[in-house]
Amino acid sequence: MVTSQIRYVTCNNIYLSGLRSGLEAVARNNPAWHYQLVEYSLQDNSDIQILVMDATEYHSVSDVPPDQAKALDSRRTLVLVSAWQRMLISQLANDFRCSVLCVDERSFPMHDIIQLTMKKKRYLSPMIIRRLSPAI
Repeated sequence: MVTSQIRYVTCNNIYLSGLRSGLEAVARNNPAWHYQLVEYSLQDNSDIQILVMDATEYHSVSDVPPDQAKALDSRRTLVLVSAWQRMLISQLANDFRCSVLCVDERSFPMHDIIQLTMKKKRYLSPMIIRRLSPAI
């Protein structure tokens, strides 16, 4: 049995609820996989597999608090953004290694996000990829 340590930083309750729902669905479909989702603290020394950061209130990376900004360069960090945050999305996609999930997606492949993040591979949601692609 594997228990993944998932932490979140200042997550809006609606996004946290959606995240928890997605994790529950993955756990139901994968009986050998378990998770522990708790709020992140600087004193947390456990082996964190995924750090979820709600950045939906920021316009650019410079708005992110310094103690949180250092996590943006980790492939184990999943940053939640809104589609309207063009500058932040561009900065995260081009200058950092974190995964980026747009909260405006109607659905998202939580299983794939977990797998990629735990393998330290980057996930960019389809809406983010479309935003970054040049207009055809």
